[in-house]
Amino acid sequence: GTGKEYIRVCSVGCVSSVIECASIFKDTHKNCEFQFEFGMDNLENIDMKNYDIAIYPEESKFANLAGHKIATEKYFLAVAKGHPLADKAVMSPKYLENQDIIYVRSNGTPEYIYHICKALGVKFNTMTYTDTRQSQLMYISTGKAVGIIPEGLIDAVNKDKIVLIPFMNKNFTRNMMICFRKEKYLSKIAFCLAVAFLMYSAFAALKLLYAVLYSGVLAKPS
Repeated sequence: GTGKEYIRVCSVGCVSSVIECASIFKDTHKNCEFQFEFGMDNLENIDMKNYDIAIYPEESKFANLAGHKIATEKYFLAVAKGHPLADKAVMSPKYLENQDIIYVRSNGTPEYIYHICKALGVKFNTMTYTDTRQSQLMYISTGKAVGIIPEGLIDAVNKDKIVLIPFMNKNFTRNMMICFRKEKYLSKIAFCLAVAFLMYSAFAALKLLYAVLYSGVLAKPS
C-alpha cells in the first residue's frame, strides 16, 4: 500500500546512533515516517502509551520501564573557549576540584552526573542549577562555570564557543536502554524497527570487539 506508517520514538540521549539506525531502516521501509522527540533528558518519566520505542539512560527515575541495554555513553566536560581547562586532551575528576559547575535539574532533582560527582567526593567551588540543557550550555559559554554533558547530547553544543573534553574515568559513563511498547499494542512496522535497533546495537558492539582484537590491544597468541 501507499499509506504512511508512523513510529513514535522518544530518545533521551544516543541521538546520533538513533538517527543513523532509523535512516538505514527507512531505506528499506519507504512508507515509514518517524515522529522523534529528542534530548528530553530532564524528563521525570516516560509514558509508553505515547511512544512505540523509548531510548533512555539507566537511572532510577526510569526504573518503571522494562528495557534492554543497547549502549554505554561517555560524559564530556564542557568549558568555554579560553577556559583554563580547555587545553586538556582528557579529563580527570581531580581537575574538577574547586571549579564552578552548572547542573541541569528537574522538579528539584539534579541530573545523574551530579550524583556521580558527589559519590566520588569532588569538591566544587560553587554549584549552579538550571532547568534546561539549553540554558546550561548558554551559561557555560560565558565562562562562568563548567558543565558535564552526556555523549548523546553533544550535537546540541555550539563548538564555536564551547570545548568538549572526554572523561577517561569509567565512572563518568551511563548505560543507555531501549524499551518497546507492549507487543500487543506495537504495530508490525514498529516491531521491525525494534528488532533493527537491537541488531544495530549488537553490530556496533561486534565492530568494537573486532577493532580491539585486531588493533594489538590484546596480545596475539604466539
